[in-house]
Amino acid sequence: MIPVREVRYLAGVNVDLSNRLEDVPERFVPDAMRGELVEAEHLARYWWSAALAGGRRVLDAGCGLGYGTNLLAASGAGEAVGVDVADAVVEAAAGAAQEGARFLTAGIHDLPFEDGSFDLIVCFEVIEHVERAPEAIAELTRVLSPDGVLAVSSPNPDVYVPGNPHHVHEFSPHELKTVLEGHFPYVEVRQQHNLIVSGVLEGEPDPSVPLESIPGAEIAQVAAASEATAPYTIALGSRQSLPNIPTRMVATGLAEVRRWLALYQEQHELLVAQKAYFEDMRAIGTERGELHAQLRKSEEEVARLLDLSAGVERLTTERDALAERVARADRVMQDMTSSPSWRLTAPLRRAKRLLAG
Repeated sequence: MIPVREVRYLAGVNVDLSNRLEDVPERFVPDAMRGELVEAEHLARYWWSAALAGGRRVLDAGCGLGYGTNLLAASGAGEAVGVDVADAVVEAAAGAAQEGARFLTAGIHDLPFEDGSFDLIVCFEVIEHVERAPEAIAELTRVLSPDGVLAVSSPNPDVYVPGNPHHVHEFSPHELKTVLEGHFPYVEVRQQHNLIVSGVLEGEPDPSVPLESIPGAEIAQVAAASEATAPYTIALGSRQSLPNIPTRMVATGLAEVRRWLALYQEQHELLVAQKAYFEDMRAIGTERGELHAQLRKSEEEVARLLDLSAGVERLTTERDALAERVARADRVMQDMTSSPSWRLTAPLRRAKRLLAG
């Protein structure tokens, strides 16, 4: 049994080493995330790979705060070296280093080690954060011994929650397998699943122990698990036949599940409210369209009436002009019939009518 009780976490760090962006942490901070599912996810990977650590030279590439490096050292590694690009993180990890573990600042594209320096290299939840990931894999391969094992993990983009602002590229299981096959003749892929566990335990767990194994425990599975449901992929590569690694699981409490259920309920209520809002907006949009159609029709009617009004005004002007001409004609006729010449010529006009008749 791995002496996991020897593992201790960094405590009392006053700076935010999680490097949050948009409230999403870049790295796992044990003290701040104790008891959460993310703790079980990270520890499960290291505890599983620790089965290969005994007597080997181990490199933890992208070690973060060093909890995994310490676990590997406590599992009997000949030596365990953790590297990370962040000076503050490495300094914090070194301050809590276990016996057999040491830490230094280095990037996985340019490791300060000779070829073949390590027998086991783990690179967990790092490769998705870096540019030029294939070059980083090549560099990890360079410092691996001829019979060594490289273990690399990545979130599965088909299952993992999308939108992590720290991730450059999340590798699908096929992609991760393919990139390792470019360096190793022996490659195997494992799926890391998150399951809810119910168990009957003896005694009380020790809250001071971050990772406590359960002697003699057996576990059975009732839920189907496949690549399509696994949020993480771990790929193993070696130049020799790969060893069989026993299944190991880390159980955590249901507090986070309840928190997720509460969040789901909150989001569900928000979605219901949003649906009602959008339906109201759609109804308002329909009504608005109908009002626009009525407005266009009214505008056309007004335009027609304005045209008619202009026509009436024009006819009125013409009528007034004709009436003025008629009035002038009447006045001329009246003036002419009342004149002396009109009266003197009256007998001639009658004689002309008689002759014409």
